[in-house]
Parts: sequence; structure tokens; C-alpha cells
Amino acid sequence: MSSLFFEKPSKSKPKGRWILQYQIYIDGSRRSPPGTIKRAKKSDIPNKVRLAAEALEKATMTGTATNAEIDQWVKGFPESRIRPLISTEEACQVFPGYGDTLRRTGTWAAIDFDGVREAYSDERLANQTRGVDTDNRSHRESMNEYDRVVDWVKEAHPTLTTLTSDAYFQWWLGLRGRFASSTVNKRNYALRAFLRICVTHGMIAESPYDKDRCPTLKQITDTKRRILDFDEVEATIERIRDEEDFYLDHLVGSSRVHPMHGCLPIAQMIALNTGIRTKEARWLEWDVCHLHDRKPSTMVIQRVKSKKTGYIGNVKTGEWREIGINSLLKEWLRKEKARQKKLGILGQFVIPSGRFDQPSRRGNPISDNQIGDSMLEFNKREYDIYKRPEWPTYYSYRHTFATNLLRSGKDLESVRERMGHTSIATTQKYLRYLDAAETTIEDDLPWVSAREAAS
Repeated sequence: MSSLFFEKPSKSKPKGRWILQYQIYIDGSRRSPPGTIKRAKKSDIPNKVRLAAEALEKATMTGTATNAEIDQWVKGFPESRIRPLISTEEACQVFPGYGDTLRRTGTWAAIDFDGVREAYSDERLANQTRGVDTDNRSHRESMNEYDRVVDWVKEAHPTLTTLTSDAYFQWWLGLRGRFASSTVNKRNYALRAFLRICVTHGMIAESPYDKDRCPTLKQITDTKRRILDFDEVEATIERIRDEEDFYLDHLVGSSRVHPMHGCLPIAQMIALNTGIRTKEARWLEWDVCHLHDRKPSTMVIQRVKSKKTGYIGNVKTGEWREIGINSLLKEWLRKEKARQKKLGILGQFVIPSGRFDQPSRRGNPISDNQIGDSMLEFNKREYDIYKRPEWPTYYSYRHTFATNLLRSGKDLESVRERMGHTSIATTQKYLRYLDAAETTIEDDLPWVSAREAAS
């Protein structure tokens, strides 16, 4: 039956919160939707809320309840700061009579998915310049994308009552993190068109689509990488600092999609401040990071052998090189080493591998996918720091670093050696990102602010 328990406080939520835990039964299967109560005092929680949850449990087991009871469960308890106990879709599924009542009162209209699909198909055919042949390849591809989108709608929001602007946005973010911009745009268009047709035929009052939150992504038609401008780099570093607890504290981050051992902050700082390749970063050892106080700090990029497994990581060009470390990165490396030592995960490699709940003990370096997954999660969570909709990757940081070295006045040969390029022709590609009218950045390592450089 329903119960109340107190969630352990964390650094980000020091006051903690009471949780109302209960179960509902849909087609004989149990689900446990938590109703979160944000107030910390147990006395603030009316007993009627707990009794309502218990009544909901019993009602879903039998499939019978009054419309007044269902309305209460669907609307929630705003005075107690508790969200609805059951969604409209779930209520209509468990209590068929409730859905019939909503249709009669006009508060919920059934969605004619077949009719909308036919209307969408006609619309696409009318817009095509290659005829109205249903075997047309372009048309088939359009309808395939449409069907994928509508299949998701049928599963997640069959009545469209819960397809809010936020739900649309989360769906769009998920697509953006998994697919190319062209695929995201096609499916975004399909869902927009589906909702627009539903509005036209009176099935819903308005579309939840927000063009500002879910824009059409720019198509990258050449080999240019996403290059961050100076403000975006500073915003990225500032956000890493501000959200340090979230990305480093295993208690705070345990519910994350990819809760690695805080690999994200140090991986991003290494990429932004050195521009080394992903493989070079994941094989980077503590033994070759020389963090001096009285002379320049350096790190060595070289062939590495795992002390535990014997696996070997080679430099792409086959040549080792020594590069400088600026004061910002030196600070982060020292702090990261102390953190890993405190957690008992200090090993051979700078970027830790494994998860908070499953630390890696095998001595393997972190994988490219783990770094990429962590960066994807950062982009999805901190998307507001970017001026453009395209999200940066790890290699965006590398290309940004090289570009800004050229902006600072470094010659091509110096940048080639720093980046580890075999041919200077590779380095020359970065020149196309430069604007002749741009002002030069005085510091050799551009993420050090002018104030820090002067001190």
C-alpha cells in the first residue's frame, strides 16, 4: 500500500523532501509512479493525500472508481505541492467509463490516427514535384519517418493530453543526441505536421510545438567542424565550475544516464586547454603530467602501455610530443588527482573509467563512447550556453583550440607541432575559420583571461 518516506538530503537539496510512494495496476502489471512532495515537514502533508493514493491502488486493481475520484487523481493536490497521481491516458486505460465521459463532455476527443495519416500523405504528395505516384521513393521515405514519429506518439501520448511543450522539447532533445541534423529535422517536421492536422480537424485545441525551443537545425554540407567562439568557451568553463557537484558527486549524479566517475569535467578541461585527440586524452597518464610551481608545467603525449592489462595505446602519428599546461588546467589536474585519491579510484590514467556504482578495477582507460556520452549529457543539460543550435563534440574543442592558437598569432609550424599533425596541410585547414578582421588574442593559450595573464 502507499507509504511516505524521507529522501536523504544532498548538497544540491539540503532540506530533503518527502516522497509518496504508491502502486497502480494497468492490465495486471504494477507501476510505481512517485508523487513528490517538495515540502520537508511531514505535518504539511494532509492525510487525505495518502488515503487518495491508497484508494487509487485499490481502484486500479478492480478497474472501478467514481468520476469524482478519478478527477482528483488526475488533477493532483496543488495545496500539498503533489503532482497528479495518474495521467489522463492511464485513467482512460484503467477506467474505460472515464474516457467515455470525457468524450461526451468534449474535454477529450479521440484522435483519428488513420485519418490524420491520410491527410498527411495527401499533403506530401501535393507538395512533391515528381508526381503523385505512391511508389515514389521520396514519398515512401517521408511516410516512414512519419510512421516512426506517430508510433512514439501512440505509445507515449495516445490521447495527446500529456504531449505538452516540455514533452515535445524532451523528445526533440533525445533525437538531437542520437541522430544527424537531417534526421532530426525530418522527424520534427513530421510531428509538427501531425499536430497541425489534428488542430485543423478539431482533435486538439492547439499544437504544443515551440519553434524557438525546437528549431530546424542547420545542415552542415561541408567538412567544417563546430567551432566555439570565445564567449561559448568561457560559458562552458563557468558552467562546469558552477555544476561541479552534479558532475562529480556520485550521490547527486547517481540517477544520471551516464554517471561516470566525474570524467566529464576533467575530459572537457583537457580538451579545451590542450586540444589533444580523444585517444591521447583517454591514455593520458598521471606520471607524464608534470605540474611544477617554479617552472612551466607540461604533459607528454606518447605510446602508453596499461600496467594491469598490457594493452598498448599508440600516438596517431607514432611520434611523442611534449606540450605546455596553462595555469587553469594545472589547477584542475591537481584538484582531480586529490579527488580520485580521496575516492580510492586513483590509477594510472588521468581520466577515470567506470561508473560511480561500478568503478573500473581492470586498469583499462576510459572509452571514446564514455567520453562522448558524458559530453552529450552535458550538451543536453546545458544547451542554453551555446549561441547556435549545433552542439559541439570533443573534436569541436580540439579544432577550437587550434583555431585560437592561429588567432593568437602562432605560426603554422608551431601549431602543427602542438596539435601533432604529420602534414602542415592538415594545419592549414584551420585557416578557413579565421576572419582577417578579427582581433588577435594576446595569450598563447586563449582560455586564460587577460586579468590572469597580467597577474
